[in-house]
Amino acid sequence: MPAIARSSPLALGHQAPARTTLAAPGDRSSAPALFGPLLLFVHGILSWVDGRDAGLGATWLTVLAGLSLVAGVVALALLAARLGEQAGGALATVAVVASAFGAGAVGAVTVGRMLGYLGDDLPTALTAGGPGLVAIGLGILLHRLVVAGRVPRSAVAVAVLGAAIMAMPWGLLPLGALVLLVGLGPVART
Repeated sequence: MPAIARSSPLALGHQAPARTTLAAPGDRSSAPALFGPLLLFVHGILSWVDGRDAGLGATWLTVLAGLSLVAGVVALALLAARLGEQAGGALATVAVVASAFGAGAVGAVTVGRMLGYLGDDLPTALTAGGPGLVAIGLGILLHRLVVAGRVPRSAVAVAVLGAAIMAMPWGLLPLGALVLLVGLGPVART
C-alpha cells in the first residue's frame, strides 16, 4: 500500500464527512428547484398576456403557456424525485409517485386541451388534481427533510405560501411562482 493511501483518513477507518446540504457545489440536480417555479412564472405571464387557457382555437401564446406549464410541473416532479432520494423510506416513495402521476396528469390535460380532444368543461378534480398531487408530494418530502434538519422550516413555510397563492382563483400564478422560488431557494443552494 503506498504511503499516501495508508495515511488517508478513509484507510485508517474514518468515515467520510456527512453532506450537510442537499446539493453539492456544481451539482446540476438542484436545477429543478429553480426552473420549476420560473417556468410556472412564465406560464402565468403568458396566460395573462393571451387572456385564455389552452383550448380550441389556441394561439401560439396559448401553446407556449401550455408547454411552459407542463415543463414547470415536470421540473417540480423531478425535484420531488431528487428529494425522495434524500428523504428515503416508503412515504417518500409514495410522495414521488404521486408527484410523477400529477405531472403526467397535467401534461395529459394540457396537451389534450391544446389538440382539441378535451374541452374547457372538465371536472375540477381532473384539472386541479395533477397540480395538487405534485404539491402534496413535494410538501411531504419537504416536511420529511425539515424533520431531518436538512431544510429550514422558514423555507418550507414560504414554499407552502407560494403554493397557496398559486391555488387561489384570482390569477396570481406569477406571484405564487416567485414566492415558491424563494421558498425553494435553500433546497437549490450549492
